[in-house]
Amino acid sequence: MVAFIANRRSSLQIAVFSRLLVFFLQLIANVAPDHKADAFNPDQHGAIGYEDWLVRSAVDGFHKWDAKYIIYISEHGSAYTESLFAFLVFKGLLAVSNKDLAKSSMWFVLSAFARSNGIINIGFIAYFGLCGMLLNYQANPKILTIVKWICKLLFLCLMPLLPFIVVNLHGYIVYCTHYLWKLSCLEAPKWCCDNPPSIYNHIQKNNWGLGLFEYYTLRKVPNFLLATPTVVICVYGTLVYMKIRSHEIVYLGLPFFITEKHKTDQLSLMYTTRNIFCYAVHTVFLVMFALLFMHVEVVTRMIMSSTPFPYWIAASLIFQDLHSSDVKISLFSFKHLNFKSKVVVLYFLSYLLLGTILHVNFLPWT
Repeated sequence: MVAFIANRRSSLQIAVFSRLLVFFLQLIANVAPDHKADAFNPDQHGAIGYEDWLVRSAVDGFHKWDAKYIIYISEHGSAYTESLFAFLVFKGLLAVSNKDLAKSSMWFVLSAFARSNGIINIGFIAYFGLCGMLLNYQANPKILTIVKWICKLLFLCLMPLLPFIVVNLHGYIVYCTHYLWKLSCLEAPKWCCDNPPSIYNHIQKNNWGLGLFEYYTLRKVPNFLLATPTVVICVYGTLVYMKIRSHEIVYLGLPFFITEKHKTDQLSLMYTTRNIFCYAVHTVFLVMFALLFMHVEVVTRMIMSSTPFPYWIAASLIFQDLHSSDVKISLFSFKHLNFKSKVVVLYFLSYLLLGTILHVNFLPWT
């Protein structure tokens, strides 16, 4: 208990320190003139009084790239952030790990309101619900038991779809019904007559230019390099997991198929000592979808706000080195890490420092 409290206090200190570091770093870096990026950059309203000017000046470094969209949207209706999305997703995943599917569904509903890709988390409810249903059936083999579980799962899986449906319905009512009341589909926006009509799909394709291999152009190569470290961490972690726990691929990670002979040894990376098959599959899906369909430079923040898997990989590498050397985690632990772990630590540090400076000055880093 004492160790837990100490680790929690240490984590809190690191969290506070890192945020203060980013704040002062953006404050200093923002002194340099902004790069003239080919990006959304609407005119801003003038400051209202000295206090408003002071606040704007203090946090202007954060007001670049996607923050421009977020602020603009918030001034004209609503807003979203990866930080809020990550909080809601991780709370949902924590509830799943505690076998509280109802609470996890609630958190995933809220995450889907923050970002549409929150609906992907339905897979966690379905998977862990299936595991619970089969284990429950083994203890109580009655058809009625299965029927109750299926009804419960269907309800909990459908709930996170509500935000997506509500947003599309709202868009349809605002932009389409006026024309369709006149039975004039030709005058209405094209997407209004799609089957089914979806303003989300329309915006993704026509405003963001998303689609299969749509982003694969020579001028986008630097953005692929930007996404490479996160992709490498996820791919490496997945391959290691598949090698050590290959039996789970055959049995889809269902716990009652796992036997004693499949246990891992003490030299294994920490995350491979647990059955996290569903998390690995989820991460692989996110990486593949992002690389094939999305603006690839957002892979890092999309992955890091959607799954704990890459954090488990990085933490397991560092823990293994320090544990084998019997060294406590501190700022002076770096020299005890092997090459692989040092690369991971340097990547995260460079992302924090270099990424903040580049982002603040409107250089390509999102």
